[in-house]
Amino acid sequence: MLGENGIEFLGSFVVSNTPEGWLELKPSKAENIAISASAVDYILASDFGNQVIVNLTEKIIVIDGKSSDCDFSCISAPVYEVKPQAVLDVDIRAVLDSISNNVTVFYEGRTFNGSVTTEAIDLNPVTYLRGTGILTYDDGKTVSIKRSAGNYVMTISGDPRINSGNETCYTVPIFLMSEDNLWSEKEFIQRAVAYQEQQEEAHSMSELVSSSQAKALEDSKVSKSSSGSSSGCSTFEEILVICLIFFGVILYILHLIHARDCPNCGKTHAMVDVNKVNLGKAYVKKERQPDGTYAEIHCNRYKIIRRCRYCGYEDCKLTNEKGRPF
Repeated sequence: MLGENGIEFLGSFVVSNTPEGWLELKPSKAENIAISASAVDYILASDFGNQVIVNLTEKIIVIDGKSSDCDFSCISAPVYEVKPQAVLDVDIRAVLDSISNNVTVFYEGRTFNGSVTTEAIDLNPVTYLRGTGILTYDDGKTVSIKRSAGNYVMTISGDPRINSGNETCYTVPIFLMSEDNLWSEKEFIQRAVAYQEQQEEAHSMSELVSSSQAKALEDSKVSKSSSGSSSGCSTFEEILVICLIFFGVILYILHLIHARDCPNCGKTHAMVDVNKVNLGKAYVKKERQPDGTYAEIHCNRYKIIRRCRYCGYEDCKLTNEKGRPF
């Protein structure tokens, strides 16, 4: 049966012209003929070039993307939006927009299994953004992304460029990734490495603060035992030192979080290092070595050139790095 908007229905139908649902063969009843679905098995439709087949028996929808400009060749997913009593009034766009979990997407050379987010734009085929799931390549490589404790965790295994037995994991907070770049391995790894470096720096700073607080408390106890008259002043100074250290840590953590923000477009973690230029020797100092001797350490000055991955804005910063002892 051919319905509205070119939708085809395959199955059994009932033709009637009486309230009781049976057909009375009289010319006067010809204008009252109605068709209702008895048992529709398949729905055939088109979504702006993508052929769509809905199997109502097995509740599966299949989307053929080979006939359009989509990046996938085929999508298969369970469907629950089609009501049997209203099957002839089905809205195919609404059915496509309801696809979410247990979706299989076939690409050239790889297959995805997991969740998707759909976006229906007028006069365009429905688009499907990959969410959490597993991407399997024909060469044996697998990439999986899952949610865990407020983070996205990417696991890469079976990469033929490394060792097929190796498994590498990268972790990024959910707020640092968006759905449109979630499956960009390069973007994910860059943000994971940058986040790990920030965590390590914050941990080092926390340890430094803890040791400073311990030393401040110890000095305060010594001061209290040596002079009882100045105990009130020592307590105030102790609180003041702890407050200054606490605010210093907060400011340093905020600096780490926004150190790579683009000053032009404002996007977070957007600036990446693209070049490093050696400007020559900055200064020389002597440091004690593990064997008890002193060696000269040459500290060189470098210019780091950074570029925004979104708007292309470039800037530079200067830094000093220690070289080998002489």
